[in-house]
Amino acid sequence: MKRHKHLWGQVASFDNLAAAARAAMRGKRSRPPAACFFTGWETEVARLEAGLKEGSYRPGPYHYFEIHDPKTRTVAAAPFRDRVVHHALVRVLEPIFEKRFIEDSYACRKGKGTHAGMRRAAQFAKRYPYALKCDVRRYFPSIDQEVMRGQLAHVIGDRRVLELADLILATHVDEIRQVWPEEADLFAVRERRLGLPIGNLTSQFFANIYLDGFDHFVKQEMRVK
Repeated sequence: MKRHKHLWGQVASFDNLAAAARAAMRGKRSRPPAACFFTGWETEVARLEAGLKEGSYRPGPYHYFEIHDPKTRTVAAAPFRDRVVHHALVRVLEPIFEKRFIEDSYACRKGKGTHAGMRRAAQFAKRYPYALKCDVRRYFPSIDQEVMRGQLAHVIGDRRVLELADLILATHVDEIRQVWPEEADLFAVRERRLGLPIGNLTSQFFANIYLDGFDHFVKQEMRVK
């Protein structure tokens, strides 16, 4: 399968970061973090470009808070400059992965969403007498970051883009789980970091990639249309 290379120049370009800043500011310019960034946004974008290209960029700490929608979730709010970087990365990677996603995947995708999913479900309801409703328990906190890295590397062949994705993944962990490889001795234990921060644009995007293989399994292997 073709791996996509030579993407770093696109991700770290001033034009892409400027477009990412505009996207991140949409509907939020009156809020203090976005307003502060906006007052000197060209300078801020130039600093981000330099930091990314020099390899000195490091994400800042999250601000955590709880919401109820209706169940309680812990949301991680990244510093605004980091949200710009998240948008910049997704702007380049999203068109690549969009071609791979199945048609009937609706979360956090352009032209999809809840209402489109409901219309599609209504169409299926006219054709089939049964539906399976299910959920992945604590989906975002249970995502294995090592598996996530492997899925990205399976498609993306640009080292610096993968390093940036690793940097973003490493900013948050919900659980560290100890695992033993098959046929290994007792002391071959490895630590696996689990979790994506709820609230990041990258987390929504990565979450779609994480279960894309399962989507294709249901559609193509199980033949559930």
